[in-house]
Amino acid sequence: MMRAALARRASSCIVALALLLATASPASADDVTQAKSHFAIGTRAYEAKQFRVAIDAFEEAHRLAPRPAILFSIGQAYRRQYYIDRKPRDLAVAVVHYKKYITDDPQGARIGEAGAALADLEPLVERLGIDMATAAAPQAQSAQPARILIAPSVKGARAVIDGAPAIALPARVEVAPGKHTVLITADGYSDERREIDIGAGEPFALDVKLVQKPAQLSVDGGSGVNVYVDGRHSGTTPLVQPVSVPAGRHLLSITERGSLPITSEIDLVPGEAKVLKPDFESSGLRLASYGFLAAGAAGLASGGVLLGFALYEEDVAVGIRESASSANINEEDRLRYSEAIERREEYRAASVATLAGGGALAITGLLSFSLDHPSPEAKTTSPLPPAKAPVDEEPPVLDVVLTPSVGPGVAFLSLSGRF
Repeated sequence: MMRAALARRASSCIVALALLLATASPASADDVTQAKSHFAIGTRAYEAKQFRVAIDAFEEAHRLAPRPAILFSIGQAYRRQYYIDRKPRDLAVAVVHYKKYITDDPQGARIGEAGAALADLEPLVERLGIDMATAAAPQAQSAQPARILIAPSVKGARAVIDGAPAIALPARVEVAPGKHTVLITADGYSDERREIDIGAGEPFALDVKLVQKPAQLSVDGGSGVNVYVDGRHSGTTPLVQPVSVPAGRHLLSITERGSLPITSEIDLVPGEAKVLKPDFESSGLRLASYGFLAAGAAGLASGGVLLGFALYEEDVAVGIRESASSANINEEDRLRYSEAIERREEYRAASVATLAGGGALAITGLLSFSLDHPSPEAKTTSPLPPAKAPVDEEPPVLDVVLTPSVGPGVAFLSLSGRF
């Protein structure tokens, strides 16, 4: 949650600066585009504690579209870099940029913090005996190497420049002037290739937006298994190809006729190939259908036996009747005939009732079996625990304030910001 909030704030900063550059800067459209790219890279590099990359990016953004808030950001990056490698020039340049920020924007939102930084740094400059005029002198553009600044928003990204071994990003890479091929990769993201042409002494901002690869879901099971993602039917096994799902948290439901649905929340990583192995349990309706079918089969079998008894008694009665047609029958045969007719009717009635009951039970079982289609909206049976936000040190972000100002014959926006 904290990471998402920081990302939103950083995005707001970039949008705000882009709006200001587009509306207030006399720079060309190409300069504005490059300034926005440099500023975005500088922000990401600062958050990643790659302050040398941030310095290059912020300085170039300020060169293309000068703004006091960027001066403060440059001072912050130089100050943080000084405490890493203790180079006197970084300390001197940080002091120069804090002072210029105070001079250029005396009403800036970070005046107090700039003053506090100077109160800490200027005594250190004196104690170390740093010659400010020499140390803070700007370097000639021609004296600096050509360099590529890369800081994608994806953590763990890597860059391959002209086929050399991959390097971790963010990075500031010195290269020879001319054309270069840059391949940016990250696990779970589609590769991005750029062809660039960079001049001597230039910093080139490579602001690349990597595109997430979807996760791939497949099912290790029989046929007829339905897969639902976020309530939408996504496929039935056997799947022709895995189900593509955007990375992130989703509600996954797997159903099979005659079984309880399996529904759970699932976190998918970009590019992940996940195999689902459902372990279904028979539903109550399916178990009931088996009971009805068994009872129906027993009823039909009993009805058939009773029908056989009825037919047997019918044969006995027919035999006695045929004997009576050719000769007189005795009293015992007459009683047996009456008894056979009576039993035939009893067995027949019982057979009809049993067959009807067994048939009804069998039909009920068949209907229960055929109508047993589980719903994917069933209650979650195996939820995953809520995703926990990673605990990291909160990176600095740039707070940008746009203030409209109106004076005689002029209207403009002032920009103030802070890390």
